[in-house]
This record gives sequence, C-alpha cells and structure tokens, in this order.
Amino acid sequence: MKDLETLKGQLRNLPQNRDLTDTQLTRKAEEVEKTKSSKIDIEKLFTDLKEKKLAKSLLGKYLQDYIVENISDRNILQQLIYLEVLQYRFQNDANKFHKDAKATPSALVNQIHENLRMIMDLKKLLDDRSGRKDDEIRTLNKLKKKFRIWLDENQGHRTMLCPHCAKMVLLRIKMDQWDPVKHPFFKDRILYNEHLMYLYKKDKITKDDIAKILNCSDDFIDWVIQKVEKPNGQKLTEQNKIPEEPEAEKPGQTEEPKKQETIESGGV
Repeated sequence: MKDLETLKGQLRNLPQNRDLTDTQLTRKAEEVEKTKSSKIDIEKLFTDLKEKKLAKSLLGKYLQDYIVENISDRNILQQLIYLEVLQYRFQNDANKFHKDAKATPSALVNQIHENLRMIMDLKKLLDDRSGRKDDEIRTLNKLKKKFRIWLDENQGHRTMLCPHCAKMVLLRIKMDQWDPVKHPFFKDRILYNEHLMYLYKKDKITKDDIAKILNCSDDFIDWVIQKVEKPNGQKLTEQNKIPEEPEAEKPGQTEEPKKQETIESGGV
C-alpha cells in the first residue's frame, strides 16, 4: 500500500496527470503496478549470455528510473535496451579491429554513430511519454547538493580563459577584503573617463592623450563625444567647450583699487 501511495505521488507530479482526481490516480497507479509486475521478456532478443545479462541489468535500472504506464512505453523501453546492447556489440567489434589491425572500419564507426543517435532519440521519447520518477522537489534538492559540492571545491578561485593571450588564468577571490566601487573607466558599458573628458574640454590634454591613456583610437574618442558627451549629435567645438572657471579669491586678498586715469593737461 505504501508503494502504491508513493507511485501516486510520482504520477501526480507528471504534467499530463495534474488534472486527474485522486480516484483516477489510484486507478492509474494500479495499472502501472500491474504493468511492472508483468515481466518484460527482454532476454529473448539475444542469444549471447553476456548480452542477456546486460539487457536484464539495463531493464532493472530503467524500471527504477522511469514510470512505464502502458504497452507503448514497454515497447519503447524494449527497443531502447536492444539498441544499447547492440551498441555494446558494435564497440566490442571496434575494439577487436583496432587490436588486430590498429584501425577501425569507417562503416563500423558510422554504425556506432547512427545507433547512438537512435538511442538518444528513444531516451528523449521515453522521457516525454513516461517521465522520470524524480519529482520537482527531489530534483531541486539534488541540484542544491551538487551546487554545494561544487562551491566547496571552487571556493577560493575561479578559472577563466584570458581574452588577450588565450591562456588559462587563475583568479583568487576574497570578497571580504575588497569593496566594490563604480568602475572609473566605464560609463555603462562604454570605455569612458569623466575626468579625462573634463581635462580635454579645458584644453589641458589632447584627444591623442586620451586615446593613449584608454588604449583606443582617436576615432573612438570622437564617437564617445558624439554619443555620450553630446547625445543630440552636436560636435564639440570651441564655442561649446566648457569655459575656463575664474580662480577663487584667496582669503584676505582684496582687489587692488583701479588707478585713476589721468589726463595730461596741455598748456593753455
């Protein structure tokens, strides 16, 4: 009875069964149990003893992982196991050819690839029709456990491919010793520095200086001025540059009185 209730819960989590009533689920679970109890005679498809043993082992594993509800699912499972055993046979033949002649016939390699494609298609079909026994919560818990293991093994570093030299780079991460700040050389995702543009507008540096500091071209600087500095498309000219700011007077400094203009008087 406990196995039947567990099976009902597994069937309820399948998308095609979520609208069924409890009575319908009970009836369906009983049919599945009846189907499982009826033996799938997979061994009759093979004559070799090793292949029979492999087929029986695969059948037990698939019945543990999948819900086989009807005759169609059983036939799909039967064909899938046959192709998997056939793949085992092809691989053994390929190993023998490689051992004797140090080469594998291309026709045999093509058969292996084609058979593997058919296996993947049947597995996908079995997934779509019957579904795995793992429900959503169990799958989520498995993902959490896998992520926790990965996090413990990759806690202090990250590995990446350098975009410049295409060599592997190891990044050691200690976020508790770093303060995230706004990047000084980007505006959104555009290479940009506000103070450099300010100095350029005040004629303190040239456009070539900015290009060398940012390691870009003069044309890129023109584009930044057009798109970022002047969104309306106006070019930065002498008329619209920021004017020089007057220097602030120092404390205690007073403006010198203007000298009174004198007019030299001529003789009368």
